[in-house]
Amino acid sequence: MLDYDRRLSARFIITITVTLGLFIYTQGLAFAVMNWFADDPDLFAHEDVYIQADQKVGKLLVVGGNVTVDGKITDGVIVIDGNLIIRSSAQIKDDIFVLGGYMEQQEEARVTKDVLVFAPRAFPLAPFVAAGLLCLGAVSLVIIPFGLWFVVRIFKRTALYSRLEQRFKEAEWQWSAVYILASLAISGLMLGLFTEVAWTTIFRHTTNVVDDAVIWLVRYYASPALDRVMIFITSLGYSIYYGVFVAATILTLLYYRRWLEATGLSICLVGGVVLNVLLKHLFERSRPDLFRVVVESGYSFPSGHAMVSLCYYGMLAFLFARSIKSGKLRLIVMIDTILLVVAIGVSRIYLGVHYPTDILAGYAAGATWLAFCIALLIWWEKRRVVKEDL
Repeated sequence: MLDYDRRLSARFIITITVTLGLFIYTQGLAFAVMNWFADDPDLFAHEDVYIQADQKVGKLLVVGGNVTVDGKITDGVIVIDGNLIIRSSAQIKDDIFVLGGYMEQQEEARVTKDVLVFAPRAFPLAPFVAAGLLCLGAVSLVIIPFGLWFVVRIFKRTALYSRLEQRFKEAEWQWSAVYILASLAISGLMLGLFTEVAWTTIFRHTTNVVDDAVIWLVRYYASPALDRVMIFITSLGYSIYYGVFVAATILTLLYYRRWLEATGLSICLVGGVVLNVLLKHLFERSRPDLFRVVVESGYSFPSGHAMVSLCYYGMLAFLFARSIKSGKLRLIVMIDTILLVVAIGVSRIYLGVHYPTDILAGYAAGATWLAFCIALLIWWEKRRVVKEDL
């Protein structure tokens, strides 16, 4: 058994090394390839826009303004509560949506995709578009984990799952190995997502329209009352309240002699903070200077609140979920955790201290470290079980 344990330790280390090496290599190769095919700049505006004949734009999104196009647009046009004029020299290679306005197209203009126009109403459509997008995002946060839970539940009823369960029960390490490899795979995927966000945001500057549009969406219903709510929510991600929660959690684990779980949580939190500081000083992105509700110092990318809150609440949800036998209760824990972590990220955008891509990068980096720490914790626990059986 001891030799088997040593072989497993070596395999675990080799798996980590190979996984990280492959992702670093593939991301470096992807960066080189993407650098050859630079995208056209996107544009988001709240005023009248004129695309000149020699101008080339990727995606064009305008709210509350009229658009005149003489140049080339490669990724489509969305105009809300405004009119669109497409002149003869214009080229638009993707879909066109005009909500609450009219469209005029001259004969020689080249439009290659579908056109959808909703005529103006007695009221602006922008508030309804914002409300619909916010509701869609909130519903998605519930539907996605529920869908994953439903798929897993169906899979557990299949004959294939029964055969795998019977086979893995015969080998003590098999299920743990599956969980470890799955966690490492998730960690690798999140690492890839982080590098993609970092590349497109910091080096290529192609996410400005996404940042601007999401900030507009999050800030659309801003009010003093909502300011207070968002300040409270953001305090749950990194403040005195957060510190009290963390300390209470670790002390509770130590009181019940859950040494490995307390160690895993501590490593996840400390490592997340250190990693965030290093990444901030690596990229050195300045914070946004519009709609600033609270004052923050330091760099912006990636978001520390998003990253550290995901590490803490994610690890806490993992520890809770695996001690719960009911699948429905596990689903509730998962959904509540996702909603809380996303709310903290949204509050940082609303308060004007982070760009949306800062939050996305924080989630990706936090998920990378969290999944790795979960794999490490499972490995430690199974090693202890094997040693106790010797």
